[in-house]
Amino acid sequence: MKYWIHRCKYQGGYEHFDKENKLTIGFSDCANNEQMLEAIKQNKGNEFDAIYRDIYGGSIWRSRWSLWYFTCVMKAGDIVVVPRDGGFSVCKLLDQVRESPLRGIKDIGFEWSVEKIIDICGPREAYASTALLSRMKCYQTTADIGDLADSVNNAIKRFLENRPFSLPTELADKCR
Repeated sequence: MKYWIHRCKYQGGYEHFDKENKLTIGFSDCANNEQMLEAIKQNKGNEFDAIYRDIYGGSIWRSRWSLWYFTCVMKAGDIVVVPRDGGFSVCKLLDQVRESPLRGIKDIGFEWSVEKIIDICGPREAYASTALLSRMKCYQTTADIGDLADSVNNAIKRFLENRPFSLPTELADKCR
C-alpha cells in the first residue's frame, strides 16, 4: 500500500469526487488515443513517454508524471489525500483505473472508484501535521507521499476519535 496526494484541479474534479466517489484526472487526449491506452495497460514507460510527447509536445512535458502515477503506479488499496479549500479528504482506491466515460465531453480522461475514509471540512491544521500541511501545498497534480504515511494515519485517527490538535491538550497528555 502506498500513499499519494492528488489534486482535483480540472473540469468538475471535486464534483465527481463528492457525488460519485470517483477520483479523476484530465488528459482526455490520452484516454482517446489507442496507442496510449495500450502503453498504459502494458505499463510501458518508454512508449508512454513517446506517445505523450507526440500528443502534447514539450510544453507540458513534466505533467506526464501525474498521469503516469495515476494510471500506472497507483494500485487498489492505496491511500490518497485530496486537498481542498480549507480542508482535505482521505480515500482508498478501489478496483482499477479505467478510462472515464466523460472523456469525450470533458477533459476527464481516467478515473478511480474510491472509498472515502474521512472528509475534513474544517481547518486542516486541526488534524494534519505540519509536514502533511506543507505537502498539501505542492502544485503537482499527483505525487507520492509515502514518507508521510504516519502523518496521514495520525490525521485519520485524530478525525475518527474527534480529537483535533490542540497545544494545551497535547501538553496535558504528555504530562500525564
